[in-house]
Amino acid sequence: MKNQIKQAINAMTVYGVMALSVVSAKAALIDPNDQPTDVMSGDFRTNVVSIINYILGFLGLITVAFIIYAGFLMVTAGGEDEALGKGKKIITWAGVGIIVILLSYGIVNVIIGAGNNAAT
Repeated sequence: MKNQIKQAINAMTVYGVMALSVVSAKAALIDPNDQPTDVMSGDFRTNVVSIINYILGFLGLITVAFIIYAGFLMVTAGGEDEALGKGKKIITWAGVGIIVILLSYGIVNVIIGAGNNAAT
């Protein structure tokens, strides 16, 4: 069990370093002369869609974190049916959450897009 926890911590460390290197590389590509733009500079509908899309993106990130947590539970279950079942249940509900997030993203953008076309 201790060996599995050490392996999981090592894997998380490696993935964390890889993620930081990607972020650092992306930051190096940012143009320092680029002027920031105001996110809320559009009309009301555009602002609402932007806020909803940010919230849905954050919810998607949380859902992925739940899937990673469930995978960790399943890997470290050590043959315990209870922990394995808990991991499967979390993955199932996280999958349902992803479907709901994707559907709500599509519905919001279609409805607002239709409203924008009707308004013009």
